[in-house]
Amino acid sequence: MEGGDGYFTNLLNEGQYDAGFEDYGTIPTESQQSPPENETNLTSKAPQKQKGKNFSVDEDRLLVSAWLNVNTFWRRIHRYYDSNRGPLPDRNQNSLLHRWSSINDAVSKFCACISQINNRNQSGMTIHDRVEEAEKLFKSLDTHNKSFQFRHCWLQLRNQPKWHEKQQLAAAAKNSHKKRKEAKNTSPGLVDPTTPDGNQDAPAETSPPQTDLPRRTIDKKMAKEMRRGGMDAYSDALDTLWAKKREADAEKELKRDERFAKAYALDKERLELEQKELAIEEQKYTNEQKRLEQEKECLDNEANNLYLKRIAEEQRIMSMDLSAMSDMQRQYYMCLQAEIVARRMN
Repeated sequence: MEGGDGYFTNLLNEGQYDAGFEDYGTIPTESQQSPPENETNLTSKAPQKQKGKNFSVDEDRLLVSAWLNVNTFWRRIHRYYDSNRGPLPDRNQNSLLHRWSSINDAVSKFCACISQINNRNQSGMTIHDRVEEAEKLFKSLDTHNKSFQFRHCWLQLRNQPKWHEKQQLAAAAKNSHKKRKEAKNTSPGLVDPTTPDGNQDAPAETSPPQTDLPRRTIDKKMAKEMRRGGMDAYSDALDTLWAKKREADAEKELKRDERFAKAYALDKERLELEQKELAIEEQKYTNEQKRLEQEKECLDNEANNLYLKRIAEEQRIMSMDLSAMSDMQRQYYMCLQAEIVARRMN
């Protein structure tokens, strides 16, 4: 359903521009950053707000990214844009719709300029030269002599399959419309009813005279049949486009499912590998904790043994009989006993 919704969105957008240059004067100016009042009333009942500041290059790129990633109506495009804008300013749905219309028209006409430059087959021209020539052609064809302002959008769109598919559908619909118009313009004029093929040399008695009213009736019927034939051709072209679109959508859906399956398998394998690595790290951590606990226990035992030895030595010094010692020995042990008492008192 999402692919179908995206196709209807493309059809709606295609009604807003022409891939050629017959109506080149209809390019929206860049100053039209917010929709007209009547468009606002159609899409929202909120009161009209003041016009926001001009779109930046980052905002244009984010808007193009939204159109490429969201294949459905503008409400979801606005939701995608709003969830990914980060520090960029907030934009309402109407503002995004109008901005995309400007981008769509300008980039489509610039693509036509690129095609026209490429068809010249000028030798010695680099890609950069062709782009510059296309920009000059774009400016010369603009009624206001404005330069192409959306090169950053063109760079983002030019290699995208969705954009090329949209251009092809628009070109096919335009060609079908031209064929219908040509068929209408080539409708035969009035036929002299005096002969079956309009020949004046045929005998008069083979064709009785007729009035102007039947002649006009014949012309209307023939023109109506020609118009009906053009509509049938247009309908057949649309049916063919729909069939190709459905086949392409089915193939895309299958490829997408295959990509999802491969991505799921890779993610599952990566997750299992990460879990194994995590288990190894946890085991290393556990072993390290045990080693540290053992070292701590050994240090505690050593400290306890040293403390016991020190207590025993202090008890031996404090219990010594100083009366049988010489004056120097007695003075030495008295100093030791005084230090022990002072340390214990503190």
